[in-house]
Amino acid sequence: ITGAVGVGLAVLMVGLGLLIAVTRSKPPALSPFTVDRFLIFLLVSIALFAIFLALPFFNRHRPDYHKRYMLVATINVIVPALSRMTGLLPFLPRGVLGGLMIANLFLAALLVFDLLARRRIHPATMIGVGVSVLFEPLRFIVARSDWWPPIARALIP
Repeated sequence: ITGAVGVGLAVLMVGLGLLIAVTRSKPPALSPFTVDRFLIFLLVSIALFAIFLALPFFNRHRPDYHKRYMLVATINVIVPALSRMTGLLPFLPRGVLGGLMIANLFLAALLVFDLLARRRIHPATMIGVGVSVLFEPLRFIVARSDWWPPIARALIP
């Protein structure tokens, strides 16, 4: 029963995350992005969270995969919060870039754990870290594109 509750909670979190992203979000202080351009960062975080929450469901009988995908999902969903906290760490760039740098420290810790514990990187870690890092520059490319703001404005009520 805990798995069913977890899946229900995950669906609720993704739905509420999307609703809040399009209705209530704003960029962190000193962000170079307007609300419409910033929306892509939130949507990608939510999408990655949803993907890496679905993968543990399909790997629920493989605890090593399940745990790693859950951790990667959690790391991806906290990027917007980390972006807002970068002012507390003066040596980091403020905003999304700083938030991604902090998230990458957690992803790197997962890689190091695998190397120390298993002497090789687990396939779930490789997929999770690879996809997460791949989407980092894509967020900035889309945010700075000419075609994204009209789409974002159509999504924002």
